[in-house]
Amino acid sequence: MFQDNPLLAQLKQQMQSELTKKEGQVKASERGFGFLETDDKESFFIAPNEMRKVLHGDRITAIIREANDKQSAEPETLISQAHTDFVGKLQSFKGQLQFVSENPLFKYPFAAKLNNSLKGKGLQEGDWVTAKLQHHSLRDEKRFSVTIRALIAKADDPYLGRWVTLAKLGLPTTPPPAPEAWPQVDMSQRRDYRALPFVTIDNASTQDMDDALYIEKQGDGWLLYVAIADPEAYVDLDSELDKEAAQRGFTIYMPEFNVPMLPRQLSDELCSLQPNVDRPALVCKVQLAADGSILGTPEFEIAQIRSVAKLSYDDVSDYIEGIASEFKPEPHIGEQLQLLNHFSQARLTWREQNALTFDDNPDYKFVLSEQGEPVDILCLPRRSGHRLVEEAMVLANICGADFLTQHQVEGVFNSQGGIQSDRVAEAANLLTENGIPATEQALTDLNGYCAIRRQIKASNNQYVDFRLRRMFAYSEFKPQASPHFAMGLPAYATWTSPIRKYSDLINHRQIKSILAQQPAMTLDANMGNQFNEKRKIQRMAENGANAWLYAQYLAKQLQLGSEFNGQIIDVVRQGVRVKLTDIGALVFIPAQLICSDKQRIECKMDTGHVLIDEQVVLTQGESLVVKMHEVNTESKNFIAKPATPLI
Repeated sequence: MFQDNPLLAQLKQQMQSELTKKEGQVKASERGFGFLETDDKESFFIAPNEMRKVLHGDRITAIIREANDKQSAEPETLISQAHTDFVGKLQSFKGQLQFVSENPLFKYPFAAKLNNSLKGKGLQEGDWVTAKLQHHSLRDEKRFSVTIRALIAKADDPYLGRWVTLAKLGLPTTPPPAPEAWPQVDMSQRRDYRALPFVTIDNASTQDMDDALYIEKQGDGWLLYVAIADPEAYVDLDSELDKEAAQRGFTIYMPEFNVPMLPRQLSDELCSLQPNVDRPALVCKVQLAADGSILGTPEFEIAQIRSVAKLSYDDVSDYIEGIASEFKPEPHIGEQLQLLNHFSQARLTWREQNALTFDDNPDYKFVLSEQGEPVDILCLPRRSGHRLVEEAMVLANICGADFLTQHQVEGVFNSQGGIQSDRVAEAANLLTENGIPATEQALTDLNGYCAIRRQIKASNNQYVDFRLRRMFAYSEFKPQASPHFAMGLPAYATWTSPIRKYSDLINHRQIKSILAQQPAMTLDANMGNQFNEKRKIQRMAENGANAWLYAQYLAKQLQLGSEFNGQIIDVVRQGVRVKLTDIGALVFIPAQLICSDKQRIECKMDTGHVLIDEQVVLTQGESLVVKMHEVNTESKNFIAKPATPLI
């Protein structure tokens, strides 16, 4: 009888109108509770039972209630959704199909049903799928539910982590399809360098070989030929294949697996600089003095080459370093390797004195079982073979940037602006306080900055080095030449990986337009931002795939009580981030695992120190032996602790 009472309804409406309400966005936590963040920077707690009505990212209105002098938000109406598509796995609960999102911020399972195309396909618990939201609890007054749209991978797929990572980022999992026929490349208009004994040096398993080298001794210096595969000869501008490559942007590399930017028939066969076959190439010839400096003006030519050997980094390194191995190069190849090694040593010395070089950080390789599980992680040092190729490629890219700049042609230039503009004063103070005199003016001048970086390297001050890195501006792609402070160069433009990077393919086209005396392309003003975003996603994909394998590996090491050598790369208010230098994984040590008494410990983000009882116990850049404390294989969060208590 009360439900139809108009007076009662009026009273209820009046009470509702008098309640305080706020609009904002839901921010979920992995622990089940959340917060309502308003546009006015207010934050209101949302209890776990109320979070069952909403999803992370939802924009809602909420009733603000107060109890015991504490305010909390009670979701009332849904304004908009940030997430409608999900990646996750299937589970069964009391005979009902459920979907568990891969994102730990979506904490609770969704009711699920298969779309018609998946019915009868034998999907089972643990299989990974994509799903679309059907019912929203706040909007539809029903339990959250999704429709399963597609299978990503079966639960026992050895490449599961890679498939899921690609699906999560919306990236393709297969190469672009090849056209019905490839064009015939006219070699008659190309400079014929097939008589020169070019060699390729790469990983033993690499198929998409895009660079080959040949070198001659000239007086006290050298004449270096850098030949780069020429996919532009097969891929017409604005063709469907070109548009697909532009959309992808990069080849994605994952352990024992890649997703190429171009069809495999092109990247691994027609364009790959395989031995004993003719290949179209773009060649840079550069003369160098004995001290590694460039003599004269480098030349670019459209050419054809024939590599005489596919060599591996390890074999080349063993030969140069005098380590006995089964690799016995023919005399003319051995001579090439010795000349290339002498060139690379001189060039490295020149860059150390006139520009900047990166640290020789190791590579890490997962050793996987037949089931795709990591059984070991190898730490592989950068050896002479790697440095030889690296110096040749850096030199070629410097020449490419200069060539484009001299002809006033736009390109895809790599730039890095040094210290963030709003942190230059802070950086100058840091350096001066640590015995390296620096002014703001010197830090914003390329030559001055290089001189300061060389002083830091000579001092081997890891603390200053890591502190300064936190102040770096992000690297960017730009259509015009701009300094690359991190490399100590006035301009840098990569063109040496056109099979793997679309930006390099663009630079090929621009260089070739100059050689053909034809108008160059005018590049999109927003091109830099587009490539920056694609590079970010590429790195997320590669890091995400590695995280799956690290989770499996570290979970086993947790049970074994293994210890790892680490280096503190960052200090934040909640603890320290550490890189495990043995295996390359990143872990976090919460402050409470350093000292359980939170009144005694302080993590100073602004100085990079951890203090206990006001005494410094850990410093950014410092080495530290750690043990795993917790490994969350679902969220890929890795928690460690000092192997030896600090107090």
